[in-house]
Amino acid sequence: MEIKIYNIKGIEIEIKKESKFHEPKVEFKGVSKLEGTPKQIKWADSIRKEQVVKMLNRYRNFKASVKKYYNLVEDDDKIQKMNQEFEDYVFEFLSQKSAAEWIKNRNFYEFENIFKEKFRHIFKPETKQSVKSPKINI
Repeated sequence: MEIKIYNIKGIEIEIKKESKFHEPKVEFKGVSKLEGTPKQIKWADSIRKEQVVKMLNRYRNFKASVKKYYNLVEDDDKIQKMNQEFEDYVFEFLSQKSAAEWIKNRNFYEFENIFKEKFRHIFKPETKQSVKSPKINI
């Protein structure tokens, strides 16, 4: 059994996975309770757990790609800034209390696009140079 524990701004996320053939089991500590009907809360909790596992996995892969592409190490200032902003984002993400909102937005979270947009400013060149795209006539 593989167990991963993440601590983000006072929120503990524990992910247990028995094998690659089983869905992970997620437990939260320090997360606000969801508000809504019992049926909504049960559904929203499963959505929240599924989404946080996807988010953490995709961030890990995204960060590995960034480190490789820019030839950075974990202690690099840019990676540290990216980690801090990611933690802020996860905290904000998990602070959503409304079960109805989790249900309504269950397919809304496209993490790769969010990551690229959220961290774009960290990796912009220091100098501002204008690059014009070539015009293509068809």
